Amino acid sequence: MKVFGKIVKLFRKNLYLTQVELAERCGITPEYLSKIENGSKTPSMELMKDICKVIDIPLPLVLLLSIDEKELGKKNKEDKFVMKPIVETILSKLFSEDQFDISAIDKSIQQLKSTSKSNSVKAASS
Repeated sequence: MKVFGKIVKLFRKNLYLTQVELAERCGITPEYLSKIENGSKTPSMELMKDICKVIDIPLPLVLLLSIDEKELGKKNKEDKFVMKPIVETILSKLFSEDQFDISAIDKSIQQLKSTSKSNSVKAASS
């Protein structure tokens, strides 16, 4: 789950928080946070929740983004391939627009699903 640390670091920096500040808010040492960010330590689920609360990103989204393709079976890799553009679309809409419009995201998701289904059918027939 090394990607979790990279995501935490990215969001921490986007919030202009130092490791010391984030660590204090989460009740851990800056050294432990550094180990989480560089992937040498995996935090407990409770600590993940605390960190995500402070950096203001839903834990399920962070966990989805943290999936390591090496840990997945073939079917799950295909699912992640389909989900990745959907998650990226949601993230870009969340962080680039002043007003969050769920209908715009829903349209984007439907388009991505259609595209991925077409690609799956093409790949299966090849």
